[in-house]
Amino acid sequence: MLLLLADQLREAQTHHTIRFLTTDGEEFNLAGARAYLDRRGKDGSLGRIRASITLDFITQPPGRIHVRCTEDFDGIAKVALAAHRNRRYAYEPDGPIDRDLGCLDARAFEERGISSFYYSPSDPQRIDEDDDSIAMNLQENAKFVCDLILRTDQVLALRPSAPGTRTKP
Repeated sequence: MLLLLADQLREAQTHHTIRFLTTDGEEFNLAGARAYLDRRGKDGSLGRIRASITLDFITQPPGRIHVRCTEDFDGIAKVALAAHRNRRYAYEPDGPIDRDLGCLDARAFEERGISSFYYSPSDPQRIDEDDDSIAMNLQENAKFVCDLILRTDQVLALRPSAPGTRTKP
């Protein structure tokens, strides 16, 4: 997925640096995300992180989407979901936007005052396991996440904020 996103964003003109990060230890008190944020805090670059988008279950079809985010992502999430609705999949939220970031890497960013968004296709009736379906699902999810990244970049460019504070889109 990260390679697909990097390829799709290769020619994009953005206002911010986009960094792709994989972590481990999510199930162990968010160890990887917290270690990354601690390291950024020690080197003085933590305040440069404006937003975090966490991906989960991205091999699944985006018919129903579970959206968890900080309030400041609401507008971006709603517009992005509406823009992708019924292109190939429904992109329908499986319920209201969830504020509980639970034991997800997004929580570690939220705890530091960084706008956070968690994206997860969550159709409990369908689990794709064949290679062709998984490849198609990855492509679809990458298109949505790329759009989400670019919309976030635009919103943040219009609303500069002090380091460590959330920006209201």
